[in-house]
Amino acid sequence: MCNCHASLEVCDGKDNDCDGVVDDEPFVDSACEAVSPGDVCKDGACACVTTCGGTACVDLLHDPENCGGCGLLCSTCKDAHCVQTLTTVQDIVASLVVQGDNLYWVNASAGTIGTIPAAGGAAGTVPTTVRAQYHLAANPTSLSWWDAYGGIWTAPLTGGGAIRVATIANGFSVTAMTMDEANVYWAGDVPEETDTGAIMTAPLGGPSKSLASNPVSPAGIAVDAANVYWTDQASGQNDGVVMQLAFGTNAPMAIASGQTDPVGIAVDAHDVYWVSATGVFKVPIGGGAIVSLSNANPPADPMFAVDGVSAYWIDKGTSAIVKAPLAGGAMVQVAALMLGASPQAGLAVDATSVYGEGGGSIFRVTPK
Repeated sequence: MCNCHASLEVCDGKDNDCDGVVDDEPFVDSACEAVSPGDVCKDGACACVTTCGGTACVDLLHDPENCGGCGLLCSTCKDAHCVQTLTTVQDIVASLVVQGDNLYWVNASAGTIGTIPAAGGAAGTVPTTVRAQYHLAANPTSLSWWDAYGGIWTAPLTGGGAIRVATIANGFSVTAMTMDEANVYWAGDVPEETDTGAIMTAPLGGPSKSLASNPVSPAGIAVDAANVYWTDQASGQNDGVVMQLAFGTNAPMAIASGQTDPVGIAVDAHDVYWVSATGVFKVPIGGGAIVSLSNANPPADPMFAVDGVSAYWIDKGTSAIVKAPLAGGAMVQVAALMLGASPQAGLAVDATSVYGEGGGSIFRVTPK
C-alpha cells in the first residue's frame, strides 16, 4: 500500500497535499507568482504565459494596468480581479442586495437603507418613513424590509411612504426574506421556543398570510414561479432539512434531509442550492440525489449567492469570497477581502460582478 505524506502544494505535477488533486489551483499559481511575478503553474512547472506584446512577463494577477487581461486598468488588482471600494460605511451592514443598476443595504444601527450605483458613484439613503433592520429584499420596483419591532414594510425603490404589509407577533424574529415581482416572503420563529416557526407571504399592498407553520428553525428562503423553498436547521444535530411547497397547496415536502445547520438557499430552473455547516449542496427541484458542490472548507454564516453559473460563499478558513460551478468542479477564490464582514451583510451578484462588505467598506469584484 502506498501512503501519501502531505506537504505544501507546489507546482511540480504532484499531489503534494494528498487531497486527490494535482497542482491545486489557485494555490500553485500563487506559489509560482511568489517566485516570479507573472508566472503561473502550467504542465507541472512555473512559466510565463503572457507579455502583453512586450518582452517582460506581465503579472495579470496583480498588475493594475493589466488586471486579468492586457490593457485592463484597475485601481486595485488582486488575483486577476479588479477590486473597487464603492463606499465606506460607519455602521453594521445588513442584507446587501443588487437590483438593476444599484446596490441597497440596511445600516442596522441607524435603521436606514443605503444605496449606491453598482458601477460606482455617490452613496446615499433611500428616503422612507419607517426604520429598517437586518432583512432587506428587492424586486424591479420595490424594497421590502423588517423593522425588528413588529412590521414588514414595502416602499418604492426610490423611496417614499412605506406600507405595512404584515404585523409581526411579539418575540417573533425574521430570519430571511425574499421577493418576487408581486409579493414578499419571509421565514422566522420565536427564538428558544418550540413550534413557533412560520413561512409567510404578503402582496406588496398586504395583507399577509401563512404558507407553512411549525418549521422548527427556519433559516433561509427562496422562491420561483411555482414554489417556495426554505432551509430548516431543526435541532442542529444533523437533522436539518430543505423544504419545498407548491403555491396553492398546504403540503410541504422535504427535498433534502439529514443536513447540518443549512442556512442560505437559492433556486434556478432545475435545482435548489444551499449552504450548510458542512459545505455547499444542490438537489433537483422536487427532490432526488443530493450533490455536493464543495466541502473543501465549511462556509461562514449565511452569505450565499447563485448566478446561474456558479455558487458564491465566504470560506470560513480564509474569509475569502470563493465560488464553485453549479455543474460541478473545483472551488476557486474570487477575492480575499471579507475580513471583518458582519454575518448579516450577505453577498450579491449581477451579470459581471460580485459585491460584498468587509472592514467597513462595500466593494465590487470584477470579473466574478
